Amino acid sequence: MKRFLKHILIVLLVIFPAFAWAAPGTQVYTVATNLVTLVGGDDIGGTSGNPYTFTLFKTYDDAGTGTVLLSAGTPASDLALTYAVRPVEYLAIVVKCIVANKTPAQTDYIFITGKDFKGDAQTEAIDVTAGNDTYTSTKYWASITNLDCSDNAAGGGTVWADGTIAVTQDIWGVVWDLLQSNYQIDSIVAFGNGSTATFFKSTNETIYFADTITFGVVANATLQLGNLTGVGGVNGVYWSIGANTDWYNMVVANGTFNIYGSLMVERGYRANGAPFVFWGGIVDIRNSTLQHSSKTKGDGAVLFYTAISSLTLIDVIFRQVYLVELDISPTVADRITIHDSTHGLYSIIPATLTKLEITSAATNQIRHAGANTLTIVDSVNAITQVRIDNAAGVIRDAHLCDINITDKDGNNLSGAIVACVDQYNTSIFSVLTDVNGNIAQQTIIYKQWATTAETLTTYSPHKFTLSKAGYETLVLDNITVDGPVDWHLELQSIKRPRRFQTSCADDYYENEYIHEFKKAA
Repeated sequence: MKRFLKHILIVLLVIFPAFAWAAPGTQVYTVATNLVTLVGGDDIGGTSGNPYTFTLFKTYDDAGTGTVLLSAGTPASDLALTYAVRPVEYLAIVVKCIVANKTPAQTDYIFITGKDFKGDAQTEAIDVTAGNDTYTSTKYWASITNLDCSDNAAGGGTVWADGTIAVTQDIWGVVWDLLQSNYQIDSIVAFGNGSTATFFKSTNETIYFADTITFGVVANATLQLGNLTGVGGVNGVYWSIGANTDWYNMVVANGTFNIYGSLMVERGYRANGAPFVFWGGIVDIRNSTLQHSSKTKGDGAVLFYTAISSLTLIDVIFRQVYLVELDISPTVADRITIHDSTHGLYSIIPATLTKLEITSAATNQIRHAGANTLTIVDSVNAITQVRIDNAAGVIRDAHLCDINITDKDGNNLSGAIVACVDQYNTSIFSVLTDVNGNIAQQTIIYKQWATTAETLTTYSPHKFTLSKAGYETLVLDNITVDGPVDWHLELQSIKRPRRFQTSCADDYYENEYIHEFKKAA
């Protein structure tokens, strides 16, 4: 019989492996550290198709039982709760007093002093003469200031002779549902446990993290704000953060943090704020804004550290920040705006950023500390304030060059030569047009700053020469490339006299330049 059951079990495992090994998601609140840990499972939160949400987070909060406010201890006349009552949006809740190891049939009470949901003082006497049990208050409490365990229903009597008392509430009390997709979070949140795949998504809502509260995305977990449609974000969110930490590591190695079409604001709970630190993992931010409260201190920085494995920044605004620091070369960095800062962009790595805009920078638009080259392509506004901290450092102001060539009738010309030299007659490129008449996109350096002296070299004006057999050569000289080049140009055919006959007896030639006919001699 045992062998038969064993074979049945093996068959079930083969047919229903997911069912057999299904692991549920877990949601744990640790009172001592005020930490909620959300871990994905097969039932919820394990994939983008079945993510955790704040709606679910609130459901777990409301379902919390036995949340400790006072651990079991010796009764006294002046007991204070270790952890405050947390009624969240309910404003007041009942509490449970757990009596244990007490001799029954002794006339004793728990006299509770505190406040109701209006902030008015109230008291309640709970008769615990029956001995060991869980006693639920009849009144709802917004706060409790004292527990008096004595033989007097009004308190002040003789303290119980024995037993212990603990106090709990039956919600976590860390998620406020403020209606209309508005939530306040009163606990630190860990998205994932570092090993199990976990996915949390926040869309079309406002999230307010209480002062001193932070969150973190750990290894194998993904936190996504908004949705990605094409290359841009939709259904974004507003997250307000009042972090009270020196370094706010929002995502660590092997975690993923996606911010799409959203606004994240640090409120400045601390005097100088707290840096937004993207420590590692995959970071993807698109058409979103990160705003700080401090632009004069280093605490107001946004930092992208070296442990990041992939960094995408597309159409991102950093507002009121001390600086934006790049310690890792972005996979994509396009249309970045840094407004109202001290040092604008700070970089230590070789990188290329396109369409960078830095406005209202108090000290530097760009500060480069690496022994390498930082290239800004098609800067939206003029680059004038730079600082280089390394003797081998270089900052380049460059622009993209796209040229299309056709004949006078608009037909694309392939095989045309397009050559460019700078004002020092140094060749920048010499390329052929393709079947569509386009050259491969080129990058032209307009200006360059080098060494800690910030020595400036200006390479414009430039000279462009376009040529093709059978066509007139076109020369465009004295061109200042202080912006992107996007040209559509025509080459004119070379006009040659050609011979033709109007009759068998007479030969004529046509001069195509002046359209005159001359009879052949």
